[in-house]
Amino acid sequence: MNYKLLEVPNDAPDGLKRFCVGAIDPRFAEFEFLLTQQMPGVDAKGSLQLSLTTLVCALADGCAQVLFPGKMGNGDRFKGYLLQFYPWKMDPPEGMTPEEACAAVWEKYRNPTMHRFGINKTNMLERVKFGRIFAQTSESLATLRQGKERPYSDPFIKRGNARIVLWIDGFYWGLRMAAQSALADRTRWPELENHITTEAFTR
Repeated sequence: MNYKLLEVPNDAPDGLKRFCVGAIDPRFAEFEFLLTQQMPGVDAKGSLQLSLTTLVCALADGCAQVLFPGKMGNGDRFKGYLLQFYPWKMDPPEGMTPEEACAAVWEKYRNPTMHRFGINKTNMLERVKFGRIFAQTSESLATLRQGKERPYSDPFIKRGNARIVLWIDGFYWGLRMAAQSALADRTRWPELENHITTEAFTR
C-alpha cells in the first residue's frame, strides 16, 4: 500500500511539516491499512465496524487537539474543528445541519466508542449505526484519498427513519480534506507551530 502524505504547503514552517510527517501521517497510514482488512467469515460491510469507527473518531479527535488550539473544552474543540474545516460543501450531511452533525459525531460516536464499546445511553429511540462500504484495495484507497469530490453517493452521516448512520470510509475522506485545509491556512501557522512545541502539549 502506497500511502500518500497529507499535502502541506512547501513554505509551511519546518516544525509543522515535521510534526505532520512524524505524528499525523503515520496514524492516517495505519488507518488506511486497517481499511483493507476483513475479519474471516464476516461480510466486508459488517467487518471491524466498531473498531474502525473508534479509530476514525480518534483521528478526528487527534487532529482537533493538534490543529485547533485555544482555550476550550474537548467537546467544543472536536466540534469546532470539524465545523470549521470539514468539507461540508462537498459532503453535506443528510437530515441535519453541519452543527448537528458535529454534535452527533461527538455524542453518538466518539464518546460511546471511546468509553463504552459503542453503547449509546442517549435517545434509545434512534438507532445508531456504523456503515462500512467494503474492504478497501490499494486501488480503491488511492481513489479515496486523492479524490477532490465526495467519493460515495451517500454523505458520511445521515439521519432518517429513526436511525443515524456514520459511513466510515466517507468520514475518513473528509478528515483528510479537513486536515489539509487546516494545514494550508497560513494565518494560523505561527499559532499551530507554537502549540505543538509547547511543554504543555508535548509532555
